[in-house]
Amino acid sequence: MRTFLFCLLSMGLGAQSQQLLSITNKNFSNSSWKFNNRILFSYDANGYPYLEDYEAWNGMVWENRQLKTQSNHSNGLVDTVYYERWDQINGGYTGFSKEQNYYNGNWEKDSLIVMQNISGPWIKDTRKVFQYDAGGLLEHVFTSDGDGADWKLTTKTDYYYNTNGQWDILRRSEWDSANATWAPKSEMHRYFDAIGNPIFEYEFIHRGSNLDTLRWHEYTYNSQALVQEDRYYIFIAGAFNPGTRRLFSYNANNRIDSVLHQVLKYNDTLWLDNSLAIYRYGPIVGLTELESKSLHVYPNPWHDILNIEGMAKGEKLIQIINSSGVLVKQKSTDAEELQLRLGHLPAGVYSIRVQAGGHISGASIIKL
Repeated sequence: MRTFLFCLLSMGLGAQSQQLLSITNKNFSNSSWKFNNRILFSYDANGYPYLEDYEAWNGMVWENRQLKTQSNHSNGLVDTVYYERWDQINGGYTGFSKEQNYYNGNWEKDSLIVMQNISGPWIKDTRKVFQYDAGGLLEHVFTSDGDGADWKLTTKTDYYYNTNGQWDILRRSEWDSANATWAPKSEMHRYFDAIGNPIFEYEFIHRGSNLDTLRWHEYTYNSQALVQEDRYYIFIAGAFNPGTRRLFSYNANNRIDSVLHQVLKYNDTLWLDNSLAIYRYGPIVGLTELESKSLHVYPNPWHDILNIEGMAKGEKLIQIINSSGVLVKQKSTDAEELQLRLGHLPAGVYSIRVQAGGHISGASIIKL
C-alpha cells in the first residue's frame, strides 16, 4: 500500500503541450523490475480530468481495482468525486466513498464533506472547512467527524507565512472537548535557500510540554533548480537516520519522466531500489500546440512561488485546478506575467488554464 500511495503523490505531468495519460508503477524484487499497478487518466472535451482507472498487474494481465469519477458544475468546477471498488467475485464496481465540494463567493474551496458507504446508505464521515486571510492565503483548516446530523471537531491546521508569502510553520492541534480548547499535536518548520526553494523541513510532535523531533525532509536541486532528490530522515535513538529517498529524472522539456524510490538498508549505507514510477503523456485536449507552447510556467515542480509568463494581452482569467478537477485558485488580471504564491496547496498534480477571450492556454505542473 505504501508503494501505491507513493505513486499517487509523485505524479507529475509532461511538457506544457501534454497531459498525463498514465502512471505505471514497478517494484524491484529478486534482482528485476516487476509490474505492480498503474493509473489511467481520462479527460473531458474541455481538458478537465473526469476519470482515473486504477489497475493491478496479476502476473499476466491488468485487472480492475478502483475507479474515481467526478461530476462538475456548469462552470467546470467539481461537484462530487465518486470512488468505486471492483468486486472480484461478482464483477462490477461498487461505490464506497464520495466527496462533496462547496465553494465561497470567490470560488475558493470553502468546505469538503466525505461520505462512506459500508453496507447501506451514505453516511457522513468527515468534513473539512477552509478559512483564508485577507490576502487569499489559506490560514486554517478545521476537520470534524460526522455523527448523523452532527459534526464533532477533531483537528485544526494553522499556516504561518514568511515575508515572501511562503508558509514556514505549520501547526496541527486536536480538539480537547473536556477542556473546550485546542491541544497542540505536531508542527513543521521549513527553511529556504537564497532563491526561495525549500531545502529542508523538520517535523516535531508534542508530548505534553515537550517537543520531540519526529523526522527531517531534505531537498537537493539540479542546475536548473529542479528537484533532483528528496530524502527522509527518521529520528531514532537521538540521531537522524536516512530512511527513504526519491530520485527524479526529467525529459527534454524538463518534465518528470520517472521517479525512483529507494530505501536504506538498516544500519548501512547501501540504498536499495524499491519502486519506479514511469509517466506517459499525450496532447492536452482542447489546446492547440501554439496556444500551449506560448505559456511558460516555472519552476516545475514547484514548492511555493509559481511564475507564469507568455500570457496574451488584455483581461484574462487564470485558474489553478487540482487532479480531481477542483478549482483551488482563481485570479483575473491584465498582466502578461504573473507570480502566484501557492505554498499552502498540498502536494500533487495541478493544471493551469488561462482564458482570454475565446482562447485557452494551459500547462500541467506538480507541487512538491
